[in-house]
Amino acid sequence: MTLGVIPHSRPRFDGETQRAISQLLASGQVTSGVEVAKLESALCQQVGRRCAVAVDSGTSALALALRLWRAEGGRHHRVGIPAFACGSLYHAVRSAGWQPVVMDCDAATLTLHQGALDQARSLEVVIVAHPLGWAEPMVAAPWPCRMIEDIAQSAGAVGSDGSPLGRCGEIAIASFHATKPWGGAYGGALLLDDDAQAARVRRMIDPDGEVGGAMGTADADDDDIAHHQLSDLHALLARMRIAQFAALQLRRQAQFGRIRGWLEAAGARVLQGEGGNYFRLLMCGGRPAADLVAAFRSHGVAAALPIKQPLSRLTGEAAPGAEAAFARWLSLPLLADMSDAEQQQMDAAIRQVLG
Repeated sequence: MTLGVIPHSRPRFDGETQRAISQLLASGQVTSGVEVAKLESALCQQVGRRCAVAVDSGTSALALALRLWRAEGGRHHRVGIPAFACGSLYHAVRSAGWQPVVMDCDAATLTLHQGALDQARSLEVVIVAHPLGWAEPMVAAPWPCRMIEDIAQSAGAVGSDGSPLGRCGEIAIASFHATKPWGGAYGGALLLDDDAQAARVRRMIDPDGEVGGAMGTADADDDDIAHHQLSDLHALLARMRIAQFAALQLRRQAQFGRIRGWLEAAGARVLQGEGGNYFRLLMCGGRPAADLVAAFRSHGVAAALPIKQPLSRLTGEAAPGAEAAFARWLSLPLLADMSDAEQQQMDAAIRQVLG
């Protein structure tokens, strides 16, 4: 029997989710409404924040956080971003009109280099992104500037004190893209503890809102106001995925242990950090990551590079740790619903590629 390709990500929606979607569609209410409010309430409970504002993407959430601080009277900032991270961080900072400055990583752990704290003394804001399913130890460090915590990849993981990620920054950012741990289809959120900041963000994302739309807002620049609301349909998908997260995490954790054993038996190294959500499995072998990705794909396993490129290549700065990590690490599928046949296929691919 010829097996198909094991995908890198495979969002699945169970019968309960499909029934809820059908009911929502039948109601005729698919724009921002009750489901968005339910999602925001679930986020506050999940993370332990006072306020949550759901928006149309994680990238929008990050840009809105920076624009919020500009509206509060801040000047154009130099914003620190991890060099080994999703390109959305770079583009969100640029879209807010500010200058991204990369912070390098340790190539062995993908966590921020210890020099980032010293570097932050020359910055106004830093964005701390947890790396690919694991907690960033420096998120609780005494940063000398404002800090935004990005939990897009590591939602559901916990910090060193056992509490959920998303509590450390003045603002935290979540993503509900389909390839993320809390992914439904699209969307994002700002998580905060300041009612006034949350109210201001709500005015910024709805130009036609009854309270403080573009025609009635005196405390935010017109350039900062645009439609960024999340639909009820996308909110429902994200809320259901969050509700199912714990059960899915247990299945992924079991898969992680099984595949890790196969990889280590073949001489590869598997990344394992602190408090992980077991959403990604990163490995390195004795060959360049790009070569290993091609080899796994030739055996029906959709391996991938963890990021498109180090963000230092976009800013023109040096980040040797991120460059070394980019050459070394690749990501393998870690699916909660991997079948017995797919597990056998994965085992065989590992032996063939690394043997």
